Amino acid sequence: MIIIKFRAAATVTLALTAFQFAMPHRALADSCVLLSKAKYHASKDQSLTALFGADPGGILRMIIGFRKKIDSLNISALIPGRIVHRLRLVNAIAAEVPVAGIESLTRNPDIRTLEVDGRVQAFDLSNRSNIGEDEPDPMNSQTMPPGIRRTGAPEVWAHTTGKGVKVAIIDTGIDRKHPDLEGRVAGGQNFSSSDRDAWNDGNGHGTHVAGTVAANDNNFGVVGMAPEASLLGIKVLDDTGGGQYSDVIAGLEYAINANADVANLSLGGTMDVQALHEVLIKAHQHGMLVAAAAGNSGEAGDNPLNYPGAYPEVVGTAAVDDNDLRAYFSTYSKYVALAGPGINVLSLDKGGRYARHSGTSMAAPHTAGALALLKQAHGGESAVDVKRRLVCNADDIFPPGRDVWTGYGMINVKRALAQSAPAACDYLSGEVSDPVIEEPASKPLPAKEKRTVFVKSLSLKLMNDGSSKHLVVSAAIVDQHGYPQTGLNVTTQIMERATGPLGSATSSSNGNGEVQFVLSGFSCGRFIATVTKVSDPDFSSEYGEPSSMIDLGAAYD
Repeated sequence: MIIIKFRAAATVTLALTAFQFAMPHRALADSCVLLSKAKYHASKDQSLTALFGADPGGILRMIIGFRKKIDSLNISALIPGRIVHRLRLVNAIAAEVPVAGIESLTRNPDIRTLEVDGRVQAFDLSNRSNIGEDEPDPMNSQTMPPGIRRTGAPEVWAHTTGKGVKVAIIDTGIDRKHPDLEGRVAGGQNFSSSDRDAWNDGNGHGTHVAGTVAANDNNFGVVGMAPEASLLGIKVLDDTGGGQYSDVIAGLEYAINANADVANLSLGGTMDVQALHEVLIKAHQHGMLVAAAAGNSGEAGDNPLNYPGAYPEVVGTAAVDDNDLRAYFSTYSKYVALAGPGINVLSLDKGGRYARHSGTSMAAPHTAGALALLKQAHGGESAVDVKRRLVCNADDIFPPGRDVWTGYGMINVKRALAQSAPAACDYLSGEVSDPVIEEPASKPLPAKEKRTVFVKSLSLKLMNDGSSKHLVVSAAIVDQHGYPQTGLNVTTQIMERATGPLGSATSSSNGNGEVQFVLSGFSCGRFIATVTKVSDPDFSSEYGEPSSMIDLGAAYD
């Protein structure tokens, strides 16, 4: 059953340090089917074929999630179409379904979610360039790519080279016969077509990414960030550089089952697909470190978010130019965690060749390679701590802390290897400060004698006291040294992805710098909490207003 009924807003009730508020929402139900297209505000009288924008007589590729384990169900009898993938870790399938049959699927009690299986693409600019005449010939001598040097990776190779670390290149495949990857490629699989063994790279994008991660340190070619890491070539994009969300999900499941330590996703699309988010949560729980490109939509006026780069479980990586300023194309948002070189990046190409590419596709593998180096050196640490090492020890570009253009700044492997993350940097599931300032045209000098505050942590939990469900939002406000800040007026907002903003409330931080807000009266959905404003008379307007975000996912029983 699709729930689209709305109630009138209730009165806001105030408490000393907590607010309980009810806002327009869908009626409570014991079960519901979450339709990814419902966020386009379909009316209750609109047909599903119109809702999905499909030809009533056509075929639509969909990702269908189930309440029961898919291996316990007769899927072929339930689904009127061809099954493309069985996605066991997220208990879903991808199938080509007649549009005329979608209506009946929404009434099936075994089905939990219905989502359009949208398109993803590689995040390069499709403008590969040849090696310049004034550059060393990588066929005869080894060239150090400038981006690799800028991250500080060569300075730590005496201590860590990524040896014993398995990195999944989830992309267009890998040229497994490239001489600069000899001994690096441990295997792979193809999910872009039915031939699982056909994972060789017919595009060049995946090979270029793989070279940035782990090209051999030898006497020819180029060298990668982690030159002794092993690689899995997981082909989810076809030879044109395009694919489907479900192919990426299948590739991630393969990487998890293969016990990959690190994964790189230099791809994405603008659809927020729940099944993709769920498999990344599984990867996070499994201890896999995932680097993802932020996207190349930064030049567009609306600058849309790109997924999976916008999910909090990945290290979303923006691209910078040679001056460490955001590359003109690099997507910017509060989800960006780090920045890496992304202009004219020198690496491998298919057919044993070498080329330069530009894009956030090229920035992300610098992050993946750095994670591989840290994984070898600090293998006893949790995946969360390894990510915090890298993110929180970056070279800050825009003060202070994180910004929407380059995250915490440029990768600095040497510092990340030597020291753990500062206590004030609480990088986990989107729990980060987000100063919003005007993007400068050059590196600004650090401000002096100014005070700033950060959202150290933000949590959004689903609670059930036996009679009703409610969402509890908790935030902690600290200064740049990590000390709790009291008496600050903190404004938070909760929104549901399907219906938009639900409301906001303001409260003062207590003696521990903590504030709490409660939302009750809601149905299943995907909720986001955001700290939108912190009022402080000594607050530096130059740094903007901190904001932090976390995605609860689907609030199902």
